[in-house]
Amino acid sequence: GCDAEIVMPYTLNYIGTGAFNSKLLKGELILTDNITHIGGNAFMDASGLYGTFYLPQKLEFLGRNAFSGMGKDLVGDIIIPSTMTEIPDGAFGINFANGTNLFLHDAVVRIGDGAFTNVRINNNVEWPRSLKLIGANAFNNSRMMIPELKLPSNIQHLGDGAFCSNYISGHLVLPENMSHID
Repeated sequence: GCDAEIVMPYTLNYIGTGAFNSKLLKGELILTDNITHIGGNAFMDASGLYGTFYLPQKLEFLGRNAFSGMGKDLVGDIIIPSTMTEIPDGAFGINFANGTNLFLHDAVVRIGDGAFTNVRINNNVEWPRSLKLIGANAFNNSRMMIPELKLPSNIQHLGDGAFCSNYISGHLVLPENMSHID
């Protein structure tokens, strides 16, 4: 592999399934705002990537495990663009050795299984009012320091181990209309 800046062209709007899966890439990845689709496993295990992580602001579709295992030397925040309403299974697992901040907007309705497994979340996450499902192991071993976990009133399903290996020091407040806990 080479150690270089990996810049996607501004005209690129689609990165397919497995496009860079397990490739020997070493360098800083720069995704442009015109990208609307990043397929499943697109950057999975492309572990030599480093630099500031940035999700394109026009991103509409993110596939399963798209960035899982991508790089422990990534920095920056995970800011979910307003064009996305679901965070897929395994989307960001095992990245950001020094941790990251996570910012969700109010239109996010689903956080998939293992979406942030082993991603150290440094901030106190504000949960979207429209959130209905947090999948199994979604934040497993995210090492969040949570003084109180108050889930939004629309949440209906909390998956098995969703907050396993985190530090909730206060209350866990579940909404009255929740119908399913694994």
